[in-house]
Amino acid sequence: MVPRDGRTRDSAVNTSGSELILLVCSANICRSPLAELLLRRGLGDSPGVRIESAGVHARTGSAICALAAEQLAAGGRTDGAASHRSRPLTRGLLDEATLILAMARDVRSEIVGMAPQVRDRVYTMREAAYLGEGFTPESSARRVGVVSLYAMHLDGARTAKGPVPARRSGWWRARGADGRDIVDGHIHGPREHRRTVHDVAEASAVILGQLGGRAIRGGVTVRL
Repeated sequence: MVPRDGRTRDSAVNTSGSELILLVCSANICRSPLAELLLRRGLGDSPGVRIESAGVHARTGSAICALAAEQLAAGGRTDGAASHRSRPLTRGLLDEATLILAMARDVRSEIVGMAPQVRDRVYTMREAAYLGEGFTPESSARRVGVVSLYAMHLDGARTAKGPVPARRSGWWRARGADGRDIVDGHIHGPREHRRTVHDVAEASAVILGQLGGRAIRGGVTVRL
């Protein structure tokens, strides 16, 4: 993949045939691996698309949390959950990513602090799902991949639509003061932890619908 350092917003365009969607949270044991595995499962064998995750404060080698594993098993499948091991975010992963989805604004800020050149292709997961409304996967004369097309759509919509509303009906209802974040429920007790897992599953389903994938319901009510 051609390095993107110092390039303009067109750096999201990828014609190499290999595109990476990178999910990022804090510890890489709940929010980001759950989103990774749901997106990977929903997109199936989409050619040229890879889904990976990492954490801005992750230790190496921790297992996925039990509640995230339970969500993944709700549909009768556990593929990927048992083998997941946390890993820290690196500049190399950020440079390689076509689209970076952070779980919350504080995570996004740390990503941009680590690699300012990726600023224009970093969104919170809820922000991407909100801005991605109306996107339809399509072929391109330039043979641009669907993830690059989606990233370009998000970039245009960010200016046209503005920030995610603080309160809206459906999956993007705010947890706290801002609609862009999926909070780290581990630090707020079991009830908020379950809400976090639910929010990740819902946002993943919306993004899958926009990318033309198969929404994995797995016991959660999904609004596409």
